Amino acid sequence: MLTLKFANYLLLNIQRLLGHKKLFGYPYYLVIDPSSVCQLRCPFCDGKLRPQVKMSLSDFKMVIDAIGKTCINLELYNWGEPFLNREIIDMINYASKKYRVYTRISSNLNLVNKDFYRALVLSRLNALTVSLDGASQETYGKYRANGSFDRVISNVKLLAHYKKYYKKLEPKLIWQFLVFRHNEHEIEKAKKMAKALSFNEIVFMKPHIPREHMDWDSTIRKFSNYSREHIGQYNLLPKTTNSKCTWPYSSVAVNANGSVSPCCAVAREQDDFANMSQDSFPEIWNCDNFIEAREYVFQNEIQEGSSNICARCQMKGTINFAPNLLQLLYYTISPLRSAWMKTKKFKITNY
Repeated sequence: MLTLKFANYLLLNIQRLLGHKKLFGYPYYLVIDPSSVCQLRCPFCDGKLRPQVKMSLSDFKMVIDAIGKTCINLELYNWGEPFLNREIIDMINYASKKYRVYTRISSNLNLVNKDFYRALVLSRLNALTVSLDGASQETYGKYRANGSFDRVISNVKLLAHYKKYYKKLEPKLIWQFLVFRHNEHEIEKAKKMAKALSFNEIVFMKPHIPREHMDWDSTIRKFSNYSREHIGQYNLLPKTTNSKCTWPYSSVAVNANGSVSPCCAVAREQDDFANMSQDSFPEIWNCDNFIEAREYVFQNEIQEGSSNICARCQMKGTINFAPNLLQLLYYTISPLRSAWMKTKKFKITNY
């Protein structure tokens, strides 16, 4: 199976470089949203635009069985809180055991259930990102509305305890800290907390902030979306990359109701390309919408009037998943990954 995954990876990237529109390979990066339902009310989240549903285990198996043989990385989250789906552990183990995929989840970690977190540590989950935008309830709660900072910290301690008790290196624990103006003063505090709580890594990220909420924008340049030219006047900063998007060539996102998006950032269902409950994946992967999308991203030009979401997208490759050879080995060969993790210490990352 590993040989197939590597061969498929090479084939797709060769076809991408040559500008082919109809592909012979299948996606190696897969996003499946197990739940578009969430108990928090984050003000800038587009998840509320999606139908509020939870994917069944049988539907999940149908999706992963169609794409799993070529999948290298599986992200079991997107618009909602994945741990609200009671079958999430079974999804993780099914995908990992049958298709040897590297599985990642991002969670707000507000669920209270000790038995669940024990089962999670004993599952085949490889990495867990905890969305924790602040180092106190005051800062955390401003964006993660309805969330409890103390509850998240308690659950992190529980996960660290079970990892130590069962002598498990995985899941890798990652603290994701979206940097806003109201929490930027807690960055150093968060670094110290993350290390003390046995996180493997803390990641500081620039969030997307709508223009009407510019007062949320960080004053720290690398985490800012806008430049302030004059008092009361803000301009959107240009993208920092000229890379072409690789999503229509390498990746696909399947939503909780089975609809298929060309990438994880497509908020409106009307911009989706197809639905797994209605068509087979080979038909979907080379349907007219995907072929048009590959044409647009290869040209790397925005066409505002098009009905295809990829033609109107302004992200320009900023959310690509394009692993190099070393990363491919890390994702696919567990003994190598274990050896690497044993040598790595606490990491601080800025995006």
